[in-house]
Amino acid sequence: MSSEHEPSPGQRCVLHIDSGISFRGGQRQLLVLAEAQHRDDEGPKPRILAREPGLLAQARSAGVAAQAWQGPVSPFGLVQLDAALRAARGGLIHVHDSRSLGVVRLLAGEAAQRRLVVHRRIDDPPRSRAVTRWKYRRGRFICVSHAVAEVLASYGVPASRLHVVHSSLPAGDALAPPPPPDGAGQGPLRLLAIGALVHHKGHGGLLEALALARQDIVLRLVGEGPLRSKLMVRCRTLGIEDRVRFVGDRVDLAEELRCCDVLVHPSLSEGLGTAVLDAMGAARPVLAARVGGLPELVNDPNTGWLVPPGDVPTTAALVDEIAALRCRDPEALHTRGVAGWQRARSQFKLADMVRATREVYDVCP
Repeated sequence: MSSEHEPSPGQRCVLHIDSGISFRGGQRQLLVLAEAQHRDDEGPKPRILAREPGLLAQARSAGVAAQAWQGPVSPFGLVQLDAALRAARGGLIHVHDSRSLGVVRLLAGEAAQRRLVVHRRIDDPPRSRAVTRWKYRRGRFICVSHAVAEVLASYGVPASRLHVVHSSLPAGDALAPPPPPDGAGQGPLRLLAIGALVHHKGHGGLLEALALARQDIVLRLVGEGPLRSKLMVRCRTLGIEDRVRFVGDRVDLAEELRCCDVLVHPSLSEGLGTAVLDAMGAARPVLAARVGGLPELVNDPNTGWLVPPGDVPTTAALVDEIAALRCRDPEALHTRGVAGWQRARSQFKLADMVRATREVYDVCP
């Protein structure tokens, strides 16, 4: 572990462990939390052991001690993890994914496992097999939504070890919401979807809904993933390839949000949805599936709209309705976006997430 920015003698530390290989919502939230902990003079000081280069670079730039990790399936990665756990002896262990949890359970001693905190960001139930149930027998679980907590409770994790701590917006000092996009009310309705191109993000159903819609609508898909080629072929089959743009994941998210009219988040399962939080922070209304933790973010109809997951006809009809509303009342969408901005700033503040996380740490011995 880097010797820079080490905690002072006697100061408690927290070792964040993440095996993700891409910079997605979970890695962004880990970074936001660790940076805030680094600035906090009273709480434990963070260290990061992770694989994703962007996460490591941004953490180091912010002054957070961060070490590159070869991961839980590499022999040298296990050596690295064992050394990091030994260096953090007496501190907290904060695991951010299920695969890392397994190896931490194997390597950490009994005392360290009493100080184990696990972040759960997905609403899929863990597998019903012996090794998985063994993994979930220890640790306090930070659930990013009540929906996630309900899944773990149904799996058998005691309520005493479940803590709901919503994700948050990064720290910001804007006193007024961002303005509506340029050309609001003119041209086609501009939809934006942000998320990995994987099945549970629901992009296939979104494309089918766009094909059914009768209004003038365009869509930008931000993200990469194994379904990119299949989704592009689907666009051609549906005859909407001139209305859909695949822009990859190396984009300026703030600029993408600034230029869109509505963020659409059609997930089939979702722990919370950091892209939705980002849209609320940009004062953009959200059309999302009523699944997982998304209803805990989107207040239908004040800040956006909720539809049943995978319901193509309902989604198509609602997209048409939103496009017609935009033409009829150009301010209507911005009004919902501002309401979302206000909701995000009041209910999903970084300070609240940091405080609630520290409260979980405080009940660890």
